[in-house]
Amino acid sequence: MGTRISAAIQKTVGVAFLMALLFLAVIGTALLTIMQVDAIEETWRKYEHDASTKGMILKALREDQGVDALAHDFSRLSNSWDGPDIAKIAHNISNTRELLAAYEMVGVTDTERAALWAISGLIDRYAANLEMAATMARDGKLQGEISTAVKVDPEPAFIAIKVL
Repeated sequence: MGTRISAAIQKTVGVAFLMALLFLAVIGTALLTIMQVDAIEETWRKYEHDASTKGMILKALREDQGVDALAHDFSRLSNSWDGPDIAKIAHNISNTRELLAAYEMVGVTDTERAALWAISGLIDRYAANLEMAATMARDGKLQGEISTAVKVDPEPAFIAIKVL
């Protein structure tokens, strides 16, 4: 009889031990899942923040601070190469470069980087052509001659903005 009780106790202890291991496994899995959910949530928050930041920068690039404004002001300037207008465009060029740098600081993919380079190339052409126009105006060149020499096609930058 003592052997049967001892075997029953051993069986009970064995089952209790297995249940304890199972309980620890469930708890461990739950903790691991919670930690992964926290990591996923943090990644999602970062993504939302980055997307929101990029969206605000893109809005500025499209509108009054960026490529659209620069293209408009530059084409309007071709009718009159006045000092204040030149200063305004130089300021717009600086603002647009800052917007591009801010966008890149958020973090970009290779596709976004290529689009940023396309826009940056356009900005560089505007800057170089603005200097050329100022020099030509100081040298007494005619308005039409200056406008033809410094014309810039902004379409590649507009396409790049659509990519972003």
